[in-house]
Amino acid sequence: LAAAHRARIEGPGSELRAEAEAWRTALDGIAREAAGSTQARSSRHRRSTDGFRFGRPCPRLSAAEAAASFDDIAASGVPIVLEGAEPWSAGQTSWTVESLIARAGDEIVKASLTYQDGQTSLYPEALDWVPRLRQETRAALRAAGLAASEVERRVLLRAPVLALRLADLLDPGRAPAALARGPCRAELYAHQLDIDIYLPQLRREVELPAWLGSAQHRRLRFANLWASTGATFTSLHTDNFENLLFVANGSKEVLVLPRGLASDAGIRPRLAVHPGAAPPSSARALGWHSCGGLPRRLLGVRSRRSRGGGDAEQGSGDAEDAEEASLPIEQVRIDRNHGHVNLTGDASGARLDPLLRRAWKCSVRPGEAIFIARLAPHAVISSAGSAGASLAVNFWLDPGTSVGERDG
Repeated sequence: LAAAHRARIEGPGSELRAEAEAWRTALDGIAREAAGSTQARSSRHRRSTDGFRFGRPCPRLSAAEAAASFDDIAASGVPIVLEGAEPWSAGQTSWTVESLIARAGDEIVKASLTYQDGQTSLYPEALDWVPRLRQETRAALRAAGLAASEVERRVLLRAPVLALRLADLLDPGRAPAALARGPCRAELYAHQLDIDIYLPQLRREVELPAWLGSAQHRRLRFANLWASTGATFTSLHTDNFENLLFVANGSKEVLVLPRGLASDAGIRPRLAVHPGAAPPSSARALGWHSCGGLPRRLLGVRSRRSRGGGDAEQGSGDAEDAEEASLPIEQVRIDRNHGHVNLTGDASGARLDPLLRRAWKCSVRPGEAIFIARLAPHAVISSAGSAGASLAVNFWLDPGTSVGERDG
């Protein structure tokens, strides 16, 4: 996989590098547009930085205490914050924005658009909006061996994934400034960025701590970087691996549910649509993914407002001026890992309260790590620290049982 990615970057007429350069130009243009705007941000666009309003305190252990009982911790399924836990190899120090840009800034990485209000982008009508989705739904169901009755009809519209230089992602004067406008204040987030594939020159600098023991080291499957220069929200989901997440810069607040509650939290097979990501020409276009209320236009279907009538969808005045454009549908597949509960919104009521009373709320700071059990539903709020970024490294460990697809 690493060799194939390298070939896509360095090969003749590299599409990935061309896409990254196009995004660099677009971000520069949007940053200039945003700099001249006095548009105020409403309080609802900042909710995710306020933290989760529910959850019992997460247990905490020192790394030495965890070393003596890690197997028991993993078997319990309870999330644990590990204090004094570092993923750095001998002689290495914690990564910073400056060090990553200096040594790997020209590397092409993938990042997603995320929105601070926690929208999950589920649309019951999407199959009716786009005839092509009905065709691709049948193909996805056949490939997964599922009947239509087994799949939630609500369509999960995933965030567009962009290719761009690591330096452009981490430059606070480029990406955050460009994306601060728009209906929902989008952020760019490099999540589960496989270090072996995207940043191979840095792989030797991170490793599972020695105190975990050789048995845990043999279970290692993936090492990933998580990076952004703004506050990001990762919606409720499960991972197919045991997860050790180490925070290098900034902080993370993790809400974790017991692993047997995935179905109660709305995590079940559903159709996921992955749009492509052509560079936008204005900040308004960044609202088309979900929070701007115009997923129809994103997928190439004109809204009722654009035909002269009222629009029942929640949108903004920008919709009337937005360019007539859409993102291509890049992939349609069955997703088994993501829920639709908006945990940063008004999460209350009879349906959610029994779940939230059983949740843990875990705060993880630099020099700390969190263990999350396989298939335990969790959501994450990441905030930039004084260094101007949120940086974390995680290791996924094979639990020793048969696992399905890697978390999407």
